[in-house]
Order: sequence, then C-alpha cells, then structure tokens
Amino acid sequence: MMKIALVVPTIRQESVEEFIRRWDKVALFDNVTPIFIEDNPTTTFSLHEKTACIHMAWDDIDRELGDRTWIIPRRSDTVRSFGYYWAWKLGFERIMTLDDDCYPASGYENLSVLHLKMLDGRTRWFNTLNSGKPRGMPYYNLGSRPVMVNHGLWTNVLDYDAPTQLAAPFEETFSHDNRVVSAGSYFPFCGMNAMWCREATVLMYHLLMGHAYEEHTSLTGEGLGKYGFMKTGLGDSCAGYTPMTKLPFDRFGDIWCGIIMKKICDELDWAVSSGTPYIRHERASNPFTNLKKEANGVEVNERFWEYIDRFDWDPMEMPVVDGHISIPAIYRKMGEHVGAYDEFKEHVRYFERLGVAMRGWAGLFE
Repeated sequence: MMKIALVVPTIRQESVEEFIRRWDKVALFDNVTPIFIEDNPTTTFSLHEKTACIHMAWDDIDRELGDRTWIIPRRSDTVRSFGYYWAWKLGFERIMTLDDDCYPASGYENLSVLHLKMLDGRTRWFNTLNSGKPRGMPYYNLGSRPVMVNHGLWTNVLDYDAPTQLAAPFEETFSHDNRVVSAGSYFPFCGMNAMWCREATVLMYHLLMGHAYEEHTSLTGEGLGKYGFMKTGLGDSCAGYTPMTKLPFDRFGDIWCGIIMKKICDELDWAVSSGTPYIRHERASNPFTNLKKEANGVEVNERFWEYIDRFDWDPMEMPVVDGHISIPAIYRKMGEHVGAYDEFKEHVRYFERLGVAMRGWAGLFE
C-alpha cells in the first residue's frame, strides 16, 4: 500500500482536534499519516492519544537542521516546509498538505484517493469536447505524461486576497473538474490542499515569510557564510531567547513556491494539475491583518513571475543521479537565479538571503 503523509501547520489545539474529529469520520487516517507542525518553540498540547500522528515544533527543526534551521521561517504557515522535508526523509511516496481549518467537502470525502487519481498520469491529447470524442481523437493511443503535483481547490471560504476580502467577496461557480495547467503558464498555488509525488518535494519549499533567525557567519556550504542566518534565539518573549528578524514579506510563500515549482516542472516536462478534489475551508482570516501582511508583496508579485520565467539552465551541466538529472541540483541553480533578483532595490538583501535559503534547502535532498 502506498505510503502517504499529510502535513498540517498549526498553532491551535482546538482547530487540530476539530480537524482530526472531522477527518476521522471519513477514515482519512486509515491510509494517511498526519504530520502536525506546531508553530511554537515546543509542542504545547498532546495529540497522540487522539490519532496516530507525528507532532513536531521548532525544537525538532533545530535538532534536525542544525545551522540550516534558519531556512524554515517561523510565525508563518511556511513552517510547513519542514513537514514536507520530514515526510520525504521518512520515505513517504506521496505527500499531502492541508490547513488546520480545512475539512471534508461533500462528494470529496475520500480525499487522498481522489488526489492519487489525479496524479495517476494524464493523456497527451487535449479533447476539445466535454462529453464525447471529436473526429481525429485516437481511440486508444492517447499517450501519457506524469503528473507530479495536484492542486485541489476549496468551497465555502475561498482563498481571497485581502482587498477582495474587504471589498467584494464573490460567489464562485464551481466546475468540479480537474485540468492540467498548460506548459508555460502559471497559476496561484495555494498550500491549503495539494498532493505531490516525493520526487517533487524539493520544489515545494514555501520560501522565507514571517520571521527568521538572525545572521551567522559559520553556516556551511558554498557562499553561505556571507549571507547565512542562524539561530541566535527563538522569537516572541520566550525566556532565554532573543527575537527573530521580521521578514519583509508574508502570505506569498505558497504563491511564489508555485511559480518556481511550475517553471521547473515545465522544464522537466512534468504535468501539474488543478481543480478537484475540493475541501471545505471554514475560517475566514482577518482581512485587515492580511492587508498588512500582503502589502509589501503585491508589487513584487507583479514582476517576480516574469523573472522566474527567464530562468535558464544547461542540462549538460547538471549532475545525473540514477540515470536522471538531479532535481535538487536544478533547484539549487534556481536559488542562484532568485538570489540575483535586483529589480526592487529595497528588497535586494531579502532575495540574496532567499537564494541562499533555497540552496540550503536543496542540499537537504542531495
């Protein structure tokens, strides 16, 4: 039976308990191992009596990553990246992620099976009709291509940006289908509901958002001493710790992850799909808080994807592992590209730092 991990970031015991209660009703945990990443210095509540799960916090990240611990941000949902790495390290073949306020949607209760179905390859022929086959469609030889990432959607509370939350939330008409995102095209990837093959895990890094550790000069790896950051303490007002640095961006970790992931998948001829299966998202976040978090990233987001689209690499320069080009090596090369992004002068330092973080992340998978 395929090993599937489910990564859920959280800071709320009551949300996790409700999450477990609702998904347990539809037997999700019969074939899925949940990994809860608590965004606190240590775990503050117990879940092991409620379901067989892995429950981790910042101290686990620090122990595992050592002087690379800074590449996992804190006080941001992007702390979930460590759960992705941990699932990969434990050998899970498929990795899912959900937020802790996402629950079964009617008709999509068998969430993991439906995600797996979407990852089970797609034909190379595009059908111009919905209910039948037009003249010229092969009957059997439709070809196939691997789907590496499936992006599920949501009902109830949609993934609005802050201005839409404040001004004009809209009623969506759901199509209840799933489509491959065209090569060369991008889409707003949301970390609330997705599954991918383990080979793509290195592409799912959710970038530096929220807060991070301070700079340190002894971080290992080429070029890392100049731009490295290490734990000088965990954030907030924990006794014995010093505050972390607040980063200039938040709420774009999954969006920018999706842009980078899609570019590399296109380069490798890996398909990415979006649509079903759906989940029910219930908690509406505070739009004024979101507005403050999103403000710095809005203008950058208008240009960042164009810069990523210009990423170029030579396959002949990439190392080959088990007969295939090394995906971590490609991601490391992308980190170099991101680190050189200088269109926004006030954020040059951030992107230098992010490029180093991406290369450090790639190193975990090599």
